[in-house]
Amino acid sequence: MAPMSRLLITLVAVVLVAAGSLTAHAQPSKERPSIQATRVEIGPRIDGVLDDAVWQTALPVESFTQQEPNLGQPATERTDVRILFDSRTLYIAVHAYQSGGVTPADAGPGADPHAHHNGVVATEMRRDSDRLFDEDNFQVILDTFKDSRNGYMFVTTPLGAKLEQQIFDEGEGGGRGTTSNINRNWEGVWESAAQITADGWTAEMAIPTNTLRFRPSDEQAWGINFLRHIRRKNELDYWSPIPRAYSLTRVSLAGELRGLQNLSLGWDLKLKPFVVTGPRRRNLSATNTTTTWAKDVGLDARYGVTAGLNLDLTVNTDFAQVEVDDQQVNLTRFGLFFPEKRDFFLEASNFFTMGTGASFTSTPIQTDLFFSRKIGLSDTGQPVPILTGARLTGKVGRNSIAALDVQTDSAFGKPGDNFFVGRYSRDVLRRSRIGALFINKESVDGSTHFNRTLGVDGNFSFGNSLQFSSYVAKTDTDADARWLGGRPIGEGKDMAVYGRLAYRDPKWNLWVNYLDVQENFNPEAGYLENTLGYRRWHARIQETMRQEKIRSWKFREFQPHVSYTRYDYLDDSGLQNGEFHADNHWDWENGYFISTALNGTWE
Repeated sequence: MAPMSRLLITLVAVVLVAAGSLTAHAQPSKERPSIQATRVEIGPRIDGVLDDAVWQTALPVESFTQQEPNLGQPATERTDVRILFDSRTLYIAVHAYQSGGVTPADAGPGADPHAHHNGVVATEMRRDSDRLFDEDNFQVILDTFKDSRNGYMFVTTPLGAKLEQQIFDEGEGGGRGTTSNINRNWEGVWESAAQITADGWTAEMAIPTNTLRFRPSDEQAWGINFLRHIRRKNELDYWSPIPRAYSLTRVSLAGELRGLQNLSLGWDLKLKPFVVTGPRRRNLSATNTTTTWAKDVGLDARYGVTAGLNLDLTVNTDFAQVEVDDQQVNLTRFGLFFPEKRDFFLEASNFFTMGTGASFTSTPIQTDLFFSRKIGLSDTGQPVPILTGARLTGKVGRNSIAALDVQTDSAFGKPGDNFFVGRYSRDVLRRSRIGALFINKESVDGSTHFNRTLGVDGNFSFGNSLQFSSYVAKTDTDADARWLGGRPIGEGKDMAVYGRLAYRDPKWNLWVNYLDVQENFNPEAGYLENTLGYRRWHARIQETMRQEKIRSWKFREFQPHVSYTRYDYLDDSGLQNGEFHADNHWDWENGYFISTALNGTWE
């Protein structure tokens, strides 16, 4: 561990020096905007039409600022946002004005009634689709704990399409979809309706308070921000301005929602029972047929223990309705990664995360100390019955707490296993956190097999641009079952170290990632891309160029960048894989782009 320890100390030293430099040159932050919510006794009807009289009682928000294409300039189109609330629901209305284009009445026979009317671009209706971000849309993010780290994000479009996701650590480590810090699989309950009008489009959103988590108090103050995307102009307009390097997930730059009083979580209980029954007929021979009845009963339940903590329970869990895995063909030396798709494990899964996320480029994920697909599924993907399970997740003050205990039944000639996972993290400084993870996998039915993982991690943000994250982990397996990837493993050399140093501002995007996994590191309840000891580096330098001369050529920006990835085994066998990438991304004002690249690969 000596080389890894020296590397970690070096990275920390670099971070502290850089942080000191940034602090010395830091400029005072501007005051963030605020909006006052208006209380009503009876909420509006959610139909996308802003004709309810109660909307006129709400204070309008109309001051939006461009991020793209002209940073800091007023939005070219008017956007009117209003917020109402009652004890159980938060209501948001948006009137997105649009000048020019073709009105629905003038579109002509045979025209698509939804697309490109009045300059509005909207064709997608699938929930949680990535394409919603590429069309006209309105987005809102709520930092209900006002911790400048986490939030709930809701997206709607001129067709009333919906997308919702949980944001952790400001979404760092990935972009769209489910990453280690963006949980697209969260299925929050809320309503949305919209309509295209002669002067643009309107939408209404209703978000029940029991869909969210927040600190209980008579009066609430939440972080909030809005984003409107005008697809025809490729324009991004924010209510609380955000630099080009970041997106709406940057909740530390959000404004403030004030005036929320006496919010109720109601009877926060959800039950999801299931019953499966029916005849099963087996033809044992031409003259011998037997008929049996299938009888299967189970229950999933969720209860809000406090305003910040959720308790999930499952008995005889049923995953019959889970989406099948996408087919993959493996042409690499690395194992295939199949993401989790079962609801019981998906919601609030980020509370348990400790790993590299999507920090490298060869696979979607390199290490994850807890990978829930190891529970209730065999190595070949066959279901293993889950007898019972309980999970507690949430936030209390500055503390994030997650605990899970699941018992599986015996299957495929192997005894059942008990999985216990405990995760704790605490917010420190303004936008940083430290935490620890403990996993115990123990076989039952007379078996003495066990496997344990212990890890500590930290995520530190200095100023608005510099970030350092790292984890150190160790595993332990009983002496009679030390097998990994079909080979026996010995004692010692059972640790892993990861570090990431990143700097990002509107002009530069720089990072270096390092991962060292020793040959006996064996997280049986986690995921490894390779079961042999290895070391991986990845570094990238990217500049964003937006000179006025480029704009006069109808270009929006150039993004030249270079990156290098190196992969080595720890047995001194030398370079296993190296990748060099040089690229320039050319963006036009109308949304077209060209990417020209030079790639070199060494095996």
